[in-house]
Order: sequence, then C-alpha cells, then structure tokens
Amino acid sequence: ITNIVLTAGFAVWTLYPYYNSYIGWEEEQKTVMLSSCGDSNDTKLCTCIDDKIFKTYAHDEYVQLDLNASDYQEFLKESREDCLDDGWF
Repeated sequence: ITNIVLTAGFAVWTLYPYYNSYIGWEEEQKTVMLSSCGDSNDTKLCTCIDDKIFKTYAHDEYVQLDLNASDYQEFLKESREDCLDDGWF
C-alpha cells in the first residue's frame, strides 16, 4: 500500500506542474503568443520555442515576466540551441 501511495504522490508531483503550465494555456492565449514570435522566419524553430515557453511558464507567469530580463534571454538562448540541435535522432 505504501508503494501505491508513493507512486500516486510522485505522479501528482510531476504531472501537476506540466498540467498547470502547458494545459493551463487557453487556445486564444496560445494564438496571441504564437503571432508574437517574429524574430525568425523558420516556422519549425518558432513552434519549438513556443512549445518550450508553454511547457515552462504558466500564462500568468509569462504575462508578468520581464521579457528583457537576463534570465528570460538565457532561457530563449538555451531553447533556441535545443531546438536547432537534432540530437541523436
């Protein structure tokens, strides 16, 4: 019984932030966000970076975020590198 409780607790602990950030965005919020991705003409790169933003930040956090802050700029730089890296596949 302890294993079941621990497994269920771990699942909630790991999936709840994912649900809050990625699923918490409404479709019209995503549409507005997608239209503001304009520094690159590469649609695949733009979509990848948008997905990383959706998974990392909740909509409320993103609205309050300073887009010129060094932390956010570092996040964008790392996201761009991750999206451009084909990896092993």
